[in-house]
Amino acid sequence: MADTTTDDTGRSGAGAEPGTAGGPPGAGRPPGAGRPPGAGRPAPRVMPGGLSPQAFRVMVAIVVGLLVLGAATGALLHRLQPHASASSPTAVPIPGVSNRAVSATDAELMGLTSLQHAPATGFTLTDQAGRRVSLGQLDAAHAVVLTFFDARCIDVCPIVAHEIATADAALGAAARKVDFVAVNINPLHTSVASVRAFDSEHGLAGVPNFYFLTGTPRSLQPVWAAYHVTVKVEQPSQVILHSEAMYFVAPGGRLLYEATPFANERPNGTGYLPAPTEAQWSAAIAKYARVALGGGPAATKA
Repeated sequence: MADTTTDDTGRSGAGAEPGTAGGPPGAGRPPGAGRPPGAGRPAPRVMPGGLSPQAFRVMVAIVVGLLVLGAATGALLHRLQPHASASSPTAVPIPGVSNRAVSATDAELMGLTSLQHAPATGFTLTDQAGRRVSLGQLDAAHAVVLTFFDARCIDVCPIVAHEIATADAALGAAARKVDFVAVNINPLHTSVASVRAFDSEHGLAGVPNFYFLTGTPRSLQPVWAAYHVTVKVEQPSQVILHSEAMYFVAPGGRLLYEATPFANERPNGTGYLPAPTEAQWSAAIAKYARVALGGGPAATKA
């Protein structure tokens, strides 16, 4: 049977000789004749950045892995840090307290922990008026809300100062038996003038039961250590880094609860909280100050 060939137009010719009419153009020429070197072969693929496909796939896999790791780390840090997220309204008992439940919203917002009526470590420092004040003198018959302020702080401390002023007003007549005490945690600015200036700037000068206590770094450091407050001076910027803590102390010097104040931070370093969150903090401070004034939950009394 004669061979059949097909030309570029789809026409067929029986027994067409190479190079004659009916044969495809270029029939009979050696493969590649008349074409530039490499013509007819697919060009190697080049990915962005000049990478080979295999190297590009490896790079993409690494990037995806890093993104997944970053997301997981962010989620873990979000769970570990105190925050003002919406929470379940189910009552959550403070550890060791069997007859009193703290609402989940307040307990989670404040990072509230029961301290089981442990004795409060006493100290004596100097207040914003230059008077010597001791914790034992205040908590002998009063409840004390004890916290720690940097006299030059612009982020968390001013927010807590405003919460304290609002909580004091909310206490009404009970405020006469509740003292708010802040201990200075700025070892570079320990003068009475520094703490008095903070009071005036942040609305605490008109709160008669607020004491901003200071002293030499040597006298302040044991107080920080006793209440687990860390303070670090960054060099060479001399920025003060510190942890946050707030304690509720019952009359007689017994520690009831520890809370962890916090604030969001703007790009310029100043702190803020959404108004509803700050209002909830203020109300919660007043609430647990009242609990402390009453001696705390009976089930945890020594």
